[in-house]
Amino acid sequence: MIPAVVRSGTRAGCLSGVHILTPALPFCGLSFTVPLPPRSDYPRDLSTLGNHLKRCRLDQGLYQKEVAEQLGVCVHTVRNWESGQTAPGIRHWRAIIRFLGYDPHPAPRTLGERIFAARRQLGMTYRELGVVLGVPADAARGWEVHGYAPRKATLTRVEEFQRTVPSVRYWRESPSSQSRASNG
Repeated sequence: MIPAVVRSGTRAGCLSGVHILTPALPFCGLSFTVPLPPRSDYPRDLSTLGNHLKRCRLDQGLYQKEVAEQLGVCVHTVRNWESGQTAPGIRHWRAIIRFLGYDPHPAPRTLGERIFAARRQLGMTYRELGVVLGVPADAARGWEVHGYAPRKATLTRVEEFQRTVPSVRYWRESPSSQSRASNG
């Protein structure tokens, strides 16, 4: 511990002599860097997309207008996403994931979750996925939303499609996979 005031003798590490009741630090060439406290509106809980966006924006020192330009949306859209008033459409997710540097959703575990993650990363609608896989859009939606299993030939096309999707980092593992890992 370095005293703030030296009562007698030489100041901490200085050779300039005796100065009684003189603050030591300004004359010793020592400096301390203390990080500023986080802003009062800085998101601590990253349970929503809005908090992820806001934290990333503040960390980069950007205004909502600059983020909007990067995402290809208007500033009101970014404001609504950050406040949780609206959610982005599937076509915006590709840019959002690129901006954040990760996917804010938990890592997918089921086939339906993997299909949704791939669609999100590519900004692809059910219809577009159906065209790529040669199936109706309702079939793709059924796999994702209702957990239906595709036929064997279609499953092969789905797996091939998923291999073409670039890998992405996820914010955190899903809670069920964490509890499974801790249970053995």
